[in-house]
Amino acid sequence: MKDAIEYVKRCDFCRRMSSVPRQAVAEMSPVVSGITFAMWGIDLVGQFLKIPVKYKDVVVAVDYLSEWVEAAH
Repeated sequence: MKDAIEYVKRCDFCRRMSSVPRQAVAEMSPVVSGITFAMWGIDLVGQFLKIPVKYKDVVVAVDYLSEWVEAAH
Protein backbone atom coordinates (compact mmCIF):
# COMPACT_ATOMS: atom_id res chain seq x y z
CA MET A 1 0.00 0.00 0.00
CA LYS A 2 2.83 2.39 0.88
CA ASP A 3 4.39 1.87 -2.57
CA ALA A 4 1.10 2.73 -4.28
CA ILE A 5 0.73 5.94 -2.26
CA GLU A 6 4.29 7.00 -3.12
CA TYR A 7 3.69 6.23 -6.82
CA VAL A 8 0.53 8.35 -6.95
CA LYS A 9 2.33 11.24 -5.21
CA ARG A 10 4.99 11.26 -7.95
CA CYS A 11 2.72 10.53 -10.92
CA ASP A 12 2.34 13.69 -13.04
CA PHE A 13 -0.98 12.58 -14.56
CA CYS A 14 -2.37 11.66 -11.11
CA ARG A 15 -1.41 15.07 -9.68
CA ARG A 16 -2.99 16.98 -12.58
CA MET A 17 -6.23 14.99 -12.39
CA SER A 18 -6.55 15.21 -8.63
CA SER A 19 -9.42 17.37 -7.37
CA VAL A 20 -7.55 18.17 -4.15
CA PRO A 21 -6.11 21.71 -4.23
CA ARG A 22 -2.41 21.90 -3.40
CA GLN A 23 -0.99 24.58 -1.13
CA ALA A 24 2.53 25.37 -0.09
CA VAL A 25 3.29 23.99 3.36
CA ALA A 26 4.30 26.59 5.92
CA GLU A 27 6.49 25.76 8.87
CA MET A 28 4.54 25.73 12.11
CA SER A 29 5.80 27.27 15.32
CA PRO A 30 4.25 27.28 18.79
CA VAL A 31 2.41 30.29 20.15
CA VAL A 32 3.88 31.19 23.53
CA SER A 33 2.36 33.39 26.21
CA GLY A 34 4.23 34.15 29.43
CA ILE A 35 1.39 35.86 31.28
CA THR A 36 -1.86 34.20 32.32
CA PHE A 37 -4.94 35.63 30.55
CA ALA A 38 -2.77 37.74 28.21
CA MET A 39 -3.47 35.68 25.07
CA TRP A 40 -6.71 33.90 24.22
CA GLY A 41 -7.87 31.59 21.46
CA ILE A 42 -11.47 32.25 20.41
CA ASP A 43 -13.67 29.78 18.52
CA LEU A 44 -17.17 30.39 17.23
CA VAL A 45 -19.22 27.23 16.82
CA GLY A 46 -22.70 27.33 15.50
CA GLN A 47 -25.72 26.24 13.56
CA PHE A 48 -26.73 23.43 15.89
CA LEU A 49 -30.06 22.95 14.20
CA LYS A 50 -31.24 19.73 15.84
CA ILE A 51 -31.07 20.66 19.51
CA PRO A 52 -34.21 21.41 21.54
CA VAL A 53 -33.00 24.70 23.08
CA LYS A 54 -33.18 28.17 21.58
CA TYR A 55 -29.39 28.71 21.55
CA LYS A 56 -27.79 27.59 18.31
CA ASP A 57 -24.32 29.17 18.61
CA VAL A 58 -21.48 28.82 21.13
CA VAL A 59 -18.42 31.02 21.76
CA VAL A 60 -15.43 29.24 23.33
CA ALA A 61 -12.39 31.10 24.70
CA VAL A 62 -9.21 29.35 25.89
CA ASP A 63 -6.31 31.05 27.70
CA TYR A 64 -3.05 29.97 26.04
CA LEU A 65 -0.94 29.71 29.21
CA SER A 66 -3.30 28.25 31.82
CA GLU A 67 -5.63 26.52 29.32
CA TRP A 68 -8.61 27.99 31.22
CA VAL A 69 -11.78 27.54 29.17
CA GLU A 70 -14.84 29.80 29.07
CA ALA A 71 -17.89 29.12 26.94
CA ALA A 72 -21.05 31.13 26.34
CA HIS A 73 -24.14 30.78 24.22
